[in-house]
Amino acid sequence: MNRTSHKSLLALTLGFSLILVASSCSEEPGGNVQGSGSVPRQPQVNPPSEGNLQREPDKDPGHQGLNAHYREGEVVVTTNRGEDVMEGFQGTVHPVLHGGTQLEVTGEWDAISAGDNLRGRIRPELYQRIKEMSLAQESVTYEAEAFSAFLPVEFETLGHTWSIDLRGTKTFLKQFHPQPLVRLESFGRVIANNGGFATLRAISADYYDIMFRLHAEFRLSKGVWYTPAYLLGHVVIDRQNGRVAYFQMENPVDVSRTSHSSLNGHVTVRLDKETTYHDFLRTDPMWIAGGDASLIDSVAWEESIPLDETAHALGNQFFRFLNINWVSPLEALAIAEAEKKPIFAIVLEGALDDQTC
Repeated sequence: MNRTSHKSLLALTLGFSLILVASSCSEEPGGNVQGSGSVPRQPQVNPPSEGNLQREPDKDPGHQGLNAHYREGEVVVTTNRGEDVMEGFQGTVHPVLHGGTQLEVTGEWDAISAGDNLRGRIRPELYQRIKEMSLAQESVTYEAEAFSAFLPVEFETLGHTWSIDLRGTKTFLKQFHPQPLVRLESFGRVIANNGGFATLRAISADYYDIMFRLHAEFRLSKGVWYTPAYLLGHVVIDRQNGRVAYFQMENPVDVSRTSHSSLNGHVTVRLDKETTYHDFLRTDPMWIAGGDASLIDSVAWEESIPLDETAHALGNQFFRFLNINWVSPLEALAIAEAEKKPIFAIVLEGALDDQTC
């Protein structure tokens, strides 16, 4: 499966030229850098069908950018949810899953392979607990009701996007750790956007491929949280047999890069009211999956959106800045020279579309 790219160097030309330089928290090198120009292609989002009520995004606590430590006046990063993005399925078992799904899901969550700012600062037993994070349950069999949390009210056309049932996703998050949170609460971090969205990425006569992105974190113990960059995954539905044929959820990481330049997680340790430690780190791998993974590539999809394009569109539901059309740094320099505009550079300590930063 293609990995989501975080831009390590970004450039934007407005009334003047602007270059944003993101440092080591990005997951993949390079990538395109944006300047003024055409808006990148987005999957189509269809208007809600009649009879479905559109909810007010700013009244949904699951998608507000607030956490347990919010104080009035603090900066809040909220989602960039599209006006036509509807609530997903809220019932018990979705009608499309009429075949009685029972899917075994296994996975891996290995020890931290980068990030070591906590050694010597916290109790050795607490440090060891963080270093040895692993799956709470190595194997779980899920039924149709659990997978229904990721599905839309109705399957519409390619690119149809909806919000997923956050409470329902906790069933799967508990396979990683028994205390998952879909309303981020770790102390001392930016008050970031909560939520989860899914898109109908591919359609054939026999299958649907749904791709989703979810923001979550885990309360490891009192005052200790682990926050993945984000969770990305698939639900592939066998339309003829009415069952889930493949499921996957992972914390993406670019294994081709060195451990210290490919960070995909954040640990917060709050010892007392005056002392809080933070550490950026890498967990590799962190995933759960079940069913036939080859379906993503082997099915003769009649309609489909590329994986990287879908991942970008899902990120766009969280982050408004992804609406910008990035161009390469060299192109930004050429534009600045041609238009006789100065370049203003800003260094960012992290990737903009990454919950760890």
